[in-house]
Amino acid sequence: MGGRIASNVNRSSHSAAIEARKIARALPIAAIHGNLVAKPITGNGFEEEIVGKTVRPLLVSSGVALVAFAAIAGSWTLLPLVCEVDKTVALRLNDAAHASPAEVQFFLAVTFLGTSLFLVPLSIAIVVVLLLRGRWRLAAAWVITQLVGLVLIEKTKLAFDRLRPSFNGEFTTEDSYSFPSGHALGSLVAFGMLAYLFAIHVRRPAARRAGIVIAAALVLLIGFSRMFLGVHYFTDVLGGYALGAAWLAFALALIEDIRARYGGVLSGSNGNAGQ
Repeated sequence: MGGRIASNVNRSSHSAAIEARKIARALPIAAIHGNLVAKPITGNGFEEEIVGKTVRPLLVSSGVALVAFAAIAGSWTLLPLVCEVDKTVALRLNDAAHASPAEVQFFLAVTFLGTSLFLVPLSIAIVVVLLLRGRWRLAAAWVITQLVGLVLIEKTKLAFDRLRPSFNGEFTTEDSYSFPSGHALGSLVAFGMLAYLFAIHVRRPAARRAGIVIAAALVLLIGFSRMFLGVHYFTDVLGGYALGAAWLAFALALIEDIRARYGGVLSGSNGNAGQ
């Protein structure tokens, strides 16, 4: 009898442990859905460090970038001088483009990296890799971040309905409105998230730095290519960068806050992954 009772107790304890692990894994889901009904970890040094060193600076950066976007938008809508500068820069770059067919071909290749034809397959590949590695919450964060970026591009273009430069169509043709640059915004959000994944998953500092530098260089080149090819003004590209940075910084703050509140768990597999 005593042995049977002990056996039942052991089985019950084992079942309780399994259920506890299931519940622990499910806790971050509540945070991702916006209602933090699960009780966050308190007195956690990891939480305090990430919130203090990462989340708050990211939120401040997001606010600063949003203010910068508003200032850029206001500059070309209210100040004729800014519009004249935009036109002068566009004219000089157009002259340079006509003088160098090889550079036009180079920047046509660069600008392709900011199109949906490239970024959508890239996003699919990254999501697949994250899912195969068990990082399903990071995969969800990637998808949400990119989709919101697309919505921002569409809505802000319609809100400002700025016409493209007169050189639109000479090297490549765009049918949508000009401000802000969708290539600048979309590439910053996509390659910025990719740099973030490098930062949290690649252990070698040199490799992390290289990945971040390459991502930043691609974003800058894509933005410049839009001006060089005559389809955007300078303020269009700056506005795309500013709005993209505002959204990316805010998204990363949310991601880091979830990691901090739940002991770094963002992978969907175990407590150490995704840190």
